[in-house]
Amino acid sequence: MNMVKLDQDELFEYLENNRIDVIAVAISSWHALGIDAFLYDISKKYKRKVKALVLIIPHQRDGYIISEKDFQYRDSVDLKFEFIDIPLNNQNFIQERVPNFISKYIKMFSGLRNIRSHDGINDLFLLSPHLTYNELLIYFNNKIISSKYKPVFVLIDEGYASYVSKENWNSLRSEVSREEDYSILDTVSSKIFRSVDYIISIIILRSIKVESRFLLNVESQLTMNENICDSYKEVLKLRNNDLKMDIVGKTVLIISQPFSEMDIIPLMTELNLMQSLIKFINKNGIKPILKPHPREKSDKYNDLKDCDFEVIENNFPVEEIIPKLNPICVIGYTSTALLNSKIFFDVNAISLLDVMLSKSDDKRDDDSNGEFKNLTGKYVNFVDKIEDIKKYLTD
Repeated sequence: MNMVKLDQDELFEYLENNRIDVIAVAISSWHALGIDAFLYDISKKYKRKVKALVLIIPHQRDGYIISEKDFQYRDSVDLKFEFIDIPLNNQNFIQERVPNFISKYIKMFSGLRNIRSHDGINDLFLLSPHLTYNELLIYFNNKIISSKYKPVFVLIDEGYASYVSKENWNSLRSEVSREEDYSILDTVSSKIFRSVDYIISIIILRSIKVESRFLLNVESQLTMNENICDSYKEVLKLRNNDLKMDIVGKTVLIISQPFSEMDIIPLMTELNLMQSLIKFINKNGIKPILKPHPREKSDKYNDLKDCDFEVIENNFPVEEIIPKLNPICVIGYTSTALLNSKIFFDVNAISLLDVMLSKSDDKRDDDSNGEFKNLTGKYVNFVDKIEDIKKYLTD
């Protein structure tokens, strides 16, 4: 597989002088897996080598958390990469940030106008997680590109965020704002630019084809899109990463989340809960494996007393870990990996959400937590206390 890095000018030139099939945007390893699954499907459909550009975007808090190594589908694919620069926090608001945003939106609207006035020849699939990534319209500000390509937006799975209601999605996004120390100007400008993005999204939905590749359909509960799930499974089978695990005997996979980091429960309460869980599993003759969330410190659980467990120290998605670990069950809270463990591998998924909430005074996310339970109840088992997991600790 040809994996080349391009800068912005080279990317425009590459689009002009080559026939490209896909431009994809990714932040996390889960996005990379979704892109791999799409490339797997489209290469089978076209029966030829597929050319794709991947734009790797930094996480808002943690910077770049993936690299080109996270893209592992190697059959019939020619991949090139661009790492999008992180905006500088110290930009002067009036002299730099506002003009940059205005310039960007002018180019996006120009791209939309070109798309509507030109009849592009070749389909160009524009992949992004959950929502259309409107900045991709900037490429169509170039009339050569807008005449050559007909854009098709493709929404890949973002995990549970792809299925929550609009109200709870906005609540999840506001969590980030609560954790950051934004100035008043930044807060106001963010709302203004988000409104402009919304207007552009409405125009896109009316004038450009948009396809969804979510793993699940939202009904009263979530139901599987079997063809898309099968594509993810096939790509997972092709991955041969060394996960540096040597597990003998039956085990349980625990997926933690950064609750204390988000000020949902105090750190000591969170550690005591984890300690109680691991001790209970140990009493049943099982040594669990703990997969921390990327936002948790690597040494967070080092001082748990009288606990026999191992920590997985890698950044591979849980969905890649499960088939190699072969756990008898997966235990977590509201992680999308709980859902996927059942969907992909038919492994019992257990949520301690109610146990955690009983120890929290934070009521900010009651609605989204309730929605998670209602939507995932077909796949995830919710328990009221740690002792209730005992029936799942047998083969």
